[in-house]
Amino acid sequence: TYTSYSVKLNDKVLKEGTSNGLTLEADDALILNTNYDEESNVYTLYSPEELFWVALQVNSGVNTFAKDTVKLGADIDLENFPWPGIGDFDNDTYDYYFMGNFDGQGYTISNLFVERNRGCIGLFSQAKGTDAKNPIVFKNLTLNNVKPSGKNYVGALLGLCDNYVTKIENITLTGDVEIEGQMNVGGLVGGTCKTISDITVNVNEGSFVKSSFGPVGG
Repeated sequence: TYTSYSVKLNDKVLKEGTSNGLTLEADDALILNTNYDEESNVYTLYSPEELFWVALQVNSGVNTFAKDTVKLGADIDLENFPWPGIGDFDNDTYDYYFMGNFDGQGYTISNLFVERNRGCIGLFSQAKGTDAKNPIVFKNLTLNNVKPSGKNYVGALLGLCDNYVTKIENITLTGDVEIEGQMNVGGLVGGTCKTISDITVNVNEGSFVKSSFGPVGG
């Protein structure tokens, strides 16, 4: 299903088009007042709609958030938001990465559900840093009740971290966790990350990370 969208910031239309996997009604506009601090280059998000706005920015090629930090200012429940992932690609035409930093500030994202017949599946589909000395960082986040499913490179937090220039710190997995793919499947990351540290896993009985062909990682 393809749905019309309009990405606006401060009443200026940045991008219009169509994208799949959205929860908007046809012809609705996505108009969000993002909380952006220009001095520190920080976006602070308080709602599913604002997190969705970040996904649309990246997936439509408007903004990679390079040199920016996206922070959470509240817990976010994605139960009614079938998630497209942040970052998108088409093997023949485009390749959009999230290239900023993400700081959950100790908050929780709950009920992340992604089921797509493709690769690079997670809260962030694909991310990429550009400077080996200053890798982008994902930190201070709890993911509760997550169920990403796809082909290859499937993880709760990140499907694919390209270029090994990504660090993950202080991430917690809780609740019901069901992660499934064909290969390169991990609890947090599907593939290629520079460093992962301070990870807590406290999931419910019956949770799983499953790969049809392998490999399976952390």
